[in-house]
Amino acid sequence: MVEAWPPRAAAPTMRGLVGESLAVLRWEVPPLLDRLGQQLAGLATHFEVAAAEGPTETFGLAADAHGVRVVAAPEAPAVVVRTDRATIAALLQGHLDLRGAVLTDRLYLLGSLQDVRRLLASLDTWLHGAVRADGCIPLLDRFLESSLGSSLGSSLGSSLGSGR
Repeated sequence: MVEAWPPRAAAPTMRGLVGESLAVLRWEVPPLLDRLGQQLAGLATHFEVAAAEGPTETFGLAADAHGVRVVAAPEAPAVVVRTDRATIAALLQGHLDLRGAVLTDRLYLLGSLQDVRRLLASLDTWLHGAVRADGCIPLLDRFLESSLGSSLGSSLGSSLGSGR
């Protein structure tokens, strides 16, 4: 069997990208990360993110006095989130909002109404921070390139870079 040359770089993991985005928010927009931490404090979350190719990724988020961090998926989560990379890309590009993602089952949430509402508020906070922090643009590009074969710049035109 002949391997392709040059070898393709492994797609960035969702766990890694979410972790990097939290670090960027900690550096660039600390009040937003503080709000995210307050929204997630004590809420055990389990994320399952399907890819077009490859295995479904699972991870969790934990928030406490030390901040928000990506962790192994908890065994007894308060909320389970199931989605795919295409849905996350649509949310990040503004082609879909959280309400639409939930109503069309592209973002499936399982948990009590109170916990699901807390998680949705935190996802909204993260989305708003991720698309506004300059340091997240390269992360968004890597995610979109690995998920859809396009980048933020090619999806949104030059509007994001025009003010810098």
